[in-house]
Amino acid sequence: YEYGDYYLDLDQDLGEVIKWYTLAIQKQTNNIRAYKNLANIYLNKSTPPNVAKAYELINHAYTLDSNDKEVLAMLANIYSINDSEYKDIQKAITIYEALLADSDLDKELRSEYSYVLGLLYISNELGDKKEYDRAFDCFTEVLKTKKHAIAYFNIAEIYRLGLGRFGIDLQKAKDNYRLAKDNSYNQYYEELT
Repeated sequence: YEYGDYYLDLDQDLGEVIKWYTLAIQKQTNNIRAYKNLANIYLNKSTPPNVAKAYELINHAYTLDSNDKEVLAMLANIYSINDSEYKDIQKAITIYEALLADSDLDKELRSEYSYVLGLLYISNELGDKKEYDRAFDCFTEVLKTKKHAIAYFNIAEIYRLGLGRFGIDLQKAKDNYRLAKDNSYNQYYEELT
């Protein structure tokens, strides 16, 4: 499947990449790397994404190694895709929480997973079971590694509306809206100025 890796690096011909990884899977049914790479292509490089095929492939990879962190992250991603038949917020939350419990997790991945988990905690699909305190903590974790407009925005919303353990604090809301705006997110900032 090295040819698949070659084409993947070139990022030119997804058809060739898919062909080579599919061939690798047919010849080496326990090749978890080929399953993960092919699932990633169907999920993140295909237009439109083929979530069903990615789910099938990553589930097979899961049967090969249910502790593989990349496999778990891809499953959590699939479970969190809007308008997908595989959407399951609770499963996504459970997986992201488990991934974040790893003290050796790379800080960039910690930031990425924290961001998605924060959004899941405040998802409208949770109804009155939204977890604003945990979302706030997730967005704060994201901001430890990078400036992130939507993380700032969501923190501002929590302060503006006095959600979770926080009372209404319009100054902190305004400060975070300003930071969101400074990072290319303008919604609501003008309302508070």
